[in-house]
Amino acid sequence: MSAYNVGCLIVTKNGVVSGIISERDYVCKIALLGKASKDTTVKEICTRGPKMVAAARSDTIEACVKKMIAADVRHLPVIDDDTGEVFGLISVKDLVKEYTKERDDLLMKMLGLPPSSV
Repeated sequence: MSAYNVGCLIVTKNGVVSGIISERDYVCKIALLGKASKDTTVKEICTRGPKMVAAARSDTIEACVKKMIAADVRHLPVIDDDTGEVFGLISVKDLVKEYTKERDDLLMKMLGLPPSSV
């Protein structure tokens, strides 16, 4: 994760989400417990089963925010409604960017200016 500057990875089995592993999982389940990274499998430390929260591709941004707050997570795998396969990953940072863009576009509209291209 460090090499690619990502805070979370989706764990899959045959294209279907089976878990999610975050920096928090690593810190809490490896570093703080004194385990060795090279001796620990992803399956041992990833969040899976009923504890894992995901978004459907058809979920609204508001629904994603509510899921993240309720589960106290910063990342959601996005699952395709029809196939059940991984479509993507959404983060708190993605949601903040979208809310900021919506606010900025509304302000530009109120001022009679074209929407921002950011």
